[in-house]
Amino acid sequence: MWNKAVVISVALAFLAMEMSAQQIGYSFQQDLGLFTGNPSLTGNEGHMRFGANYQSYDFGVQDPVKTMSAFFEVPIYSDRVGLGVCLVRDELFNLRQSSLCLSFAYGFELKLFKSTRDRLSIGVMGEYNNYHFQSPDLIINHQQDPLLFSAEDRNNQGNASVGLFYISNYDNEFKPALFFGLAAHQLIPIPLEFGQNSKSGDLRRQIHANGLIGGRFASGELKLKPSLFVQYSYPNIIDVQFQFSMEHKWLFLGAAFNSRGQLLFNYGITLADGWLQDGQLYLAAAHALSVSQISKSPLGGYELNIGYRFEIQ
Repeated sequence: MWNKAVVISVALAFLAMEMSAQQIGYSFQQDLGLFTGNPSLTGNEGHMRFGANYQSYDFGVQDPVKTMSAFFEVPIYSDRVGLGVCLVRDELFNLRQSSLCLSFAYGFELKLFKSTRDRLSIGVMGEYNNYHFQSPDLIINHQQDPLLFSAEDRNNQGNASVGLFYISNYDNEFKPALFFGLAAHQLIPIPLEFGQNSKSGDLRRQIHANGLIGGRFASGELKLKPSLFVQYSYPNIIDVQFQFSMEHKWLFLGAAFNSRGQLLFNYGITLADGWLQDGQLYLAAAHALSVSQISKSPLGGYELNIGYRFEIQ
């Protein structure tokens, strides 16, 4: 017999873990997922952009966990304000989640050092989530047992996120820079409830947070970015990830290793000129591979990214 809290907690725990792989996505911040993104990065690059992301991760049980997302963002008011919208669809075993997110960010220049132009951005995001639990193959002895889901249950919830992001030398991507960010999600402690007696999974009642710190080093047209990404879900740190990326003209390469024993590889290209007019087309892919026997770590998976950046600011 399946307990509601167990089913929901396990499914959403897989979602939070699986999304961490998106943190090394190719320059796109809106497709990093609801728990691993940072709303203060909306419009941070000063260009109008849109893109889409597809992920599939295998946990060795039932069908792979899948996430599909799309985003659009635009900077306004001399790049001080960023507005964004994203759509996310998650398929987690018998649980489906569809989310609509609206984000707002405001950035202002800081003069911490005479030789650099620094930028601090703060952001908020509101989200509307539709949850759909469906288990037509579940066999039970007592149809009216209040501890069990029915064959199909739905719930709708809203929630909110906040974040901040700092970067030095933001006006020149070929100068050395330091950057760090903090974000908190699931700020409203609403339990996720299904069934006749509204039994809930405790995971969704707690705050999820992440932190990112790193640097940018440049030599000619080569840019190197080492960073450290940490995920927190009350009351523990659930993942620590070391990341390294390299960009040279049209080529992007990245790699990461996390505390769950996963290696992640990311690679992409930038296309410009010709039929693209004044914009830039981004194509990227990522692959995750487990290299240890750490419990609950995915067996492997992949991601695909596509996006377009308008040069008109």
